[in-house]
Amino acid sequence: MSYDAPVAPALFDILARRWSLTGPVSEACFNRDGGTVAFSGGGAVALAPVADPERPETRMRVAVDTARRTIQPRKNPVRPVTQVGGVAGPLAPFGRKSFIAGGADRLVSITPRGQTLAVGPLLASPATALAADPASSAVAACGLAGGMDFPSSVAPFILRGITLYGIDSVMAPPELRREAWARLARDLDAARLEMISREIALEEAIAAAPEVLAGRVRGRLVVDVAR
Repeated sequence: MSYDAPVAPALFDILARRWSLTGPVSEACFNRDGGTVAFSGGGAVALAPVADPERPETRMRVAVDTARRTIQPRKNPVRPVTQVGGVAGPLAPFGRKSFIAGGADRLVSITPRGQTLAVGPLLASPATALAADPASSAVAACGLAGGMDFPSSVAPFILRGITLYGIDSVMAPPELRREAWARLARDLDAARLEMISREIALEEAIAAAPEVLAGRVRGRLVVDVAR
């Protein structure tokens, strides 16, 4: 039998996998083809291969008399992690196989094998959305800005063809607004809104505020003042 390699890792692919790291992990990130996972922490990045040359399906055996399935032991150990020192988070996918993170004074790309290449100056708060988006894609900037600075470089625009669109949410004419809302009603899956919002009662707002300020709330909190 033949088995096609998965595009992204599934739970079955990483079940019973174990990697030994030298310190605590503050962040984990998969590259875009799902073949490598990077762990950041303690000023270093550890790269672990998810691609398995001895996948469980290839080691599965079925008993003829009982039809019982068992998985045979590995013939070779799993490839150990690759440590890259002097690199700190936040991590983001870069291209299809690599990652991007902050070095001592530069932004660096990291290959699955641990090779690094400086791609731009290190900024106080890098615009990771530009690094995480695939080549020739677009990023939109719209409202609720944390400041007027734009912490990035020209690298995403000239090396990967990223386009940055500014969204005029203040002076947009009514006809353009109606078109935008019609597109949202037509194209947006309403069920997905539950993934980025949570409703709380008014009396819960004070307790939720510290969680919001600490960055531990995903999406938006909708406060029902009638509850």
